[in-house]
Amino acid sequence: MDFNFDPRYLKSMMGKSVHLSTIDNKSHYGTLYVVDPVSYAFVLATSSEEDSKHTIRIYPYNSIKDCVEVTGLPLDNLITVNKVPPEEYNERKRKLIDWFVKNQLELHDDNGILKLNDYVLTIEPPYEAEQCFCDNIIVLDRIRTLIKNMPL
Repeated sequence: MDFNFDPRYLKSMMGKSVHLSTIDNKSHYGTLYVVDPVSYAFVLATSSEEDSKHTIRIYPYNSIKDCVEVTGLPLDNLITVNKVPPEEYNERKRKLIDWFVKNQLELHDDNGILKLNDYVLTIEPPYEAEQCFCDNIIVLDRIRTLIKNMPL
């Protein structure tokens, strides 16, 4: 398998039009919707302009040979992102830090990226549960739950 399974690289590919090559020498085109952080399964979203059908397919990591960004393809509108306006980042970051302190956890701000326990876990803007990254699935699950339970 020649493909780079680096989490930051995979994150940068999400939401982009991609060409996915599998080990059975088949090509698949679509929007990389998400990559499961545990199993590295790829979720590829496609749509057909003729009949307006949307398809979601899951590809296990061991079947993937390569995944490259494709430019010039029309992006489908399957992905909608609930974005926090940039002016709310600082307020949300402050509330998140306060919430962690109340739960006896200390976050460090490293140029806008919040880090826990010497880089074990990072939280990137807009500081929601989906922006948590950690190699330990148990820690990741607990921190995401903590963030989801944070009072507004």
